[in-house]
Amino acid sequence: MQAGTAADAPRLRVLAFGTGAPVVCLHAASWFAAHPAPLCALLPTRRVYCVDMPGHGLSDAVDYSNRDVRAFQTELFAALLTGLGLTHVPVVGNTLGGMTALWLALDAADLVSQVVILGIPATAHTGARPSLLLSLLSVPGLNRLLLALPATATSSRLSLRTAFGADAIDRVPSELFTIHSLRRRVHENPELSCPSQSSFLCCAISESGPVP
Repeated sequence: MQAGTAADAPRLRVLAFGTGAPVVCLHAASWFAAHPAPLCALLPTRRVYCVDMPGHGLSDAVDYSNRDVRAFQTELFAALLTGLGLTHVPVVGNTLGGMTALWLALDAADLVSQVVILGIPATAHTGARPSLLLSLLSVPGLNRLLLALPATATSSRLSLRTAFGADAIDRVPSELFTIHSLRRRVHENPELSCPSQSSFLCCAISESGPVP
């Protein structure tokens, strides 16, 4: 659905499951709306809205260059929730989705009743340094090349090893890495993610500087 009334407002894909009180799920960078599916199965009395973040899945790409990322992201998702007729709704977020959920709770408090963070929200604390891969994804030109590389379940497993942790990675179902790799096959349709992901990373990472 279109997130906002402006003619150029991006369209965000929303998957809805179940019936009952609503809850919204926002996924991590490089993931998509199908990832929270196991969570939906555990919430049979809830109407769960799973959103493809901008530039992910079937949502429109967004160029974050020269934008106030927090203000833009908050306005975008506030418009989405309003368009869905949702107010005072719990929002579940993971990394990028967690950061967006926190911004919504702070800047559009009337729309969010609770925030549930899975793992660590995508924040940049003082002194924090991004990983080498994230730093490379913030380099114009190189980021498009990296995002266009063929994706496999093995490469997804390697890229997610730090996120899950060395002790937990072996307990993750192999199907999850297959799903993740399918999402990352942006070379088949670069417009789906390259502009959004790379420009968002440029804005989010540039202040931290490159990895030494």
